[in-house]
Amino acid sequence: MIFFPKLPRFFILFLTYLWALWATLPSAQAQPSLIEHIQNETQSIVTIQAQKPDPTQRLNIEENKAQLLEKTGAGIIIDPSGYIVTNTHTILYAQFIFVTLHNGMRLPAVIASIAPNSDFTILKVNPPFALKPLPWSEARDVSLGADIISVGNSPLWKQTICAGKITGIAKKLSQETVALIEMNLDLDQGDSGGPILDRQGNFLGIIIAKNTRTERSSYALPSAEIREYFLKYLNESHHPNE
Repeated sequence: MIFFPKLPRFFILFLTYLWALWATLPSAQAQPSLIEHIQNETQSIVTIQAQKPDPTQRLNIEENKAQLLEKTGAGIIIDPSGYIVTNTHTILYAQFIFVTLHNGMRLPAVIASIAPNSDFTILKVNPPFALKPLPWSEARDVSLGADIISVGNSPLWKQTICAGKITGIAKKLSQETVALIEMNLDLDQGDSGGPILDRQGNFLGIIIAKNTRTERSSYALPSAEIREYFLKYLNESHHPNE
């Protein structure tokens, strides 16, 4: 008979953990991970280029046109027919608006509707194929301390996945609905207009601004407000006389 030396308790617990992990490995491999799911959802994030005349430049007489300034930001596909939501401050006063899809295709866009009291606008493009919309979050309430995920859209950190938490919530007093979400996330140029996602990788809010007075602090509008506005727009555009 062979006797083994007495094993330390922590080593036994470690072996038990490895056995439990091995036992659940097949089921874990059968389901896609959250990271894979989010990477798949990056197809729903686009780049917005808004061009407007440069007031500091003189008119080019030979070409009869002014020099154009270009402002870039992110946008989120919310309907397969080509509806996209972005920040109003990105496209404000733009003469031309272009949307670049995840595959590099660049499409001209028009303004479908501007939300009067919030910093978001619905754009429309006419793609040659159905686009992949970002799924809406089903969370009815945005809770303080909830885990969130953002996907970078800056030229340097494009499609970089970052995790954070909701650190503040502002509500509309008249309706008791969430008006603004504060997060412990840093932003880079080009991230504005991009999404924040819930734990399941669904569209929870749109990034609107960075808090320049505090590190790792930024703001987003809740997707519930955008969804309600968009559905109302579709209903009114399809039934204009009602």
